[in-house]
Amino acid sequence: MTKLVSFYKARPACHLRLWGEDAATFLNSQFSADLRTPEAGLCVYGLWLNAKGKVQADSWVWCRDPESFEILSMGTAGENLREMLERHIIADEVEMEVLEGSTLLMVQGKDAEGAVAELFGAVPEAGGFIEGAGAVCYPGRRARGAHFDACFGDSTAAEAAVATLQAAGAQAVEGVAIELERIAAGYPAIPGELGTADLPGEAGLVGEAVCTTKGCFLGQESILRMHNLGQARRGLYRVSGEGSLPELPAALRQDGEERPVGELRSAYATDSGWTGVAILKLNRMGAGLLCDGAPITAGEAMGPVR
Repeated sequence: MTKLVSFYKARPACHLRLWGEDAATFLNSQFSADLRTPEAGLCVYGLWLNAKGKVQADSWVWCRDPESFEILSMGTAGENLREMLERHIIADEVEMEVLEGSTLLMVQGKDAEGAVAELFGAVPEAGGFIEGAGAVCYPGRRARGAHFDACFGDSTAAEAAVATLQAAGAQAVEGVAIELERIAAGYPAIPGELGTADLPGEAGLVGEAVCTTKGCFLGQESILRMHNLGQARRGLYRVSGEGSLPELPAALRQDGEERPVGELRSAYATDSGWTGVAILKLNRMGAGLLCDGAPITAGEAMGPVR
């Protein structure tokens, strides 16, 4: 391991365990990603939608065996996600519990694979996870280069991993740096940037976090209708401005017009001002965008950078 590794430690908002005879079929009917063939070691990212296809939450789901799963979300509290799922349990043999005290360690950089191999004895492949050193480790989703997330069941194991990384020269990074890297990579924060009034297609997530071929799941009809026949009227975009951070959420307007054409949903300080994410009407993506009367620049659409 060299100094070409950075890490960030955080508390997940939600860590659930879900198990039972019908756990796999129930999750596949609710989750946007494909869980049709749940095998031990499977780890997938996806969304939790409502019946209209609007985004309610996101999470990783990993399978310990076909009747035992764990769910981890950085943006939605465990009790909220648990209540959301329980509303859809009818006659399913499914049980859930919120797991407390978990710690997430994000590892990234040119030597991230070597760091993960040293910590956990192997490197997880895309779509899977490995276990070791008191954690579940899987390829992450917040940066452009090699990056991995490790979910530790307790803080002691997490601190031991941090000590190992630091001893090898890895550098801790601040949360703002992680968020700026996430935005640059095209991954929206859920529900902060893509939320309960929004569709996955407005952030380029259909086909990436939403499976279009797996069969029936909650919100599928609305998703496929837009995907196959229509086009989103709005989109999530990277935006930037000068000066101090705007108060959020902030209405975005075009110069000379009163009616908003979008909304700024996040903003993080940079050396030259700030960078954030906004929802914008696609037919109003011209020049002259203003936030609190000050000009801003709209960049590329959000969506995972391939």
